[in-house]
Amino acid sequence: MDLSIIVPTFNSEKYLDETLNSIIPLLDVLNAEIVVVDDGSTDDTQKIILKYKKRLNIRVIYNSHKGVGYSRNMGISKSRGAYITFIDSDDLIVVDKYIEMMKAIKLDRKIDIVSMSFMVHPENDKLVIENNDMKLKEKLLLSVINITTDRFSWNEYNSGPISKIFSREFILENNIKFPVEISNGEDMIFNYMAAKNSKKTLLLRGGAYKYRRTQGSLMHEVNAEFRDLNLILLNEIKNLIYQTDDSGSIYRRKSVLYYWNVRLILTNFVRLYSRSKSDKFIDEKKIDSKTLRKQLKNSEVRNIICKSFSNKQKIIILIIAVLPGWLVVKILHLLNHLGLVGNLRNTKQMDII
Repeated sequence: MDLSIIVPTFNSEKYLDETLNSIIPLLDVLNAEIVVVDDGSTDDTQKIILKYKKRLNIRVIYNSHKGVGYSRNMGISKSRGAYITFIDSDDLIVVDKYIEMMKAIKLDRKIDIVSMSFMVHPENDKLVIENNDMKLKEKLLLSVINITTDRFSWNEYNSGPISKIFSREFILENNIKFPVEISNGEDMIFNYMAAKNSKKTLLLRGGAYKYRRTQGSLMHEVNAEFRDLNLILLNEIKNLIYQTDDSGSIYRRKSVLYYWNVRLILTNFVRLYSRSKSDKFIDEKKIDSKTLRKQLKNSEVRNIICKSFSNKQKIIILIIAVLPGWLVVKILHLLNHLGLVGNLRNTKQMDII
């Protein structure tokens, strides 16, 4: 079998029909299977899955509230294809582009990963990154963790597993798994380890994946544990970047870690503090504000932010750095209400990645 399409589901009834119908044409062209891993859905998700299972090459695996990382790992272990890809249960794919990726990876069996995105610059279309060019490899890894260099923009290699095809043998041989102890950023950790271990990665320019922005998705679900989860993710990033010596590197490891701390503090203010009552997280706001100001004193951190942050992000960072926490929250609450931060107004927007 050529390709296993891994689709993790959890209470996905709203969009699952649409997602599966976008994938089905691939089964007519490729020797492929759909591997649905349901994480204990309590709505009609399982009924929808069984409806398709009766007439299509769909394999269904059930587990109970283990998380999306666990579901994807289960899909990897149970899949039968020579290659694997991941599709979220509320998104859509462009079939012709997936066929193009499959042709490319089958043409050169030494390729471990093929990644397609509209964000790939024209000069990087069909670029192959190999282990014998460690500088280029380092720049790709920085793109995985949302840092712009002189070769790749921060979003050129999407940090999620979507819009990519992986050699299953490569994933298994290198024991690359989604971390199950975190629920925020686990896809980026997986991608970093995959890109780091890949002997040959191919970049293609094109739009293969349609990502749906929904309020029910992980990026929009925020609770009191959000800040703690960000601290866990920061520690995971530290473990990643401190695996290798930074002598001769583009950026010092400490600067990369500080940049990510600033990035996560930004999300704390935008997606947690600004949506909570003013009397909550008082100490946390003070700590985050103080930490952000301290780390912005690092000129290399400021340089990374300047290259990698959007103008909107830079403005919010400036607001956090110069204004008291209570006023920052009031300003962000207003911007949230107006739909100017957090993409709260784009509940049905599809982005072609």
